[in-house]
Amino acid sequence: MDTITDNKVEALLAAPTGEPIDPEHREWMNEQIRKALKHKQSGNATYKSLDEIRAKFNL
Repeated sequence: MDTITDNKVEALLAAPTGEPIDPEHREWMNEQIRKALKHKQSGNATYKSLDEIRAKFNL
């Protein structure tokens, strides 16, 4: 299994333009991730199929 290095992480997180991600946006993203993980750990998270998500957003 491949281990993600810092360089790989930076490349994966970089904006498509090659510009760095705005620190405020990065903090917002991190907060959203923390909330999602906390929700999952609480046992209240539910599984939604891709079809359900597509229908919800009319995709």
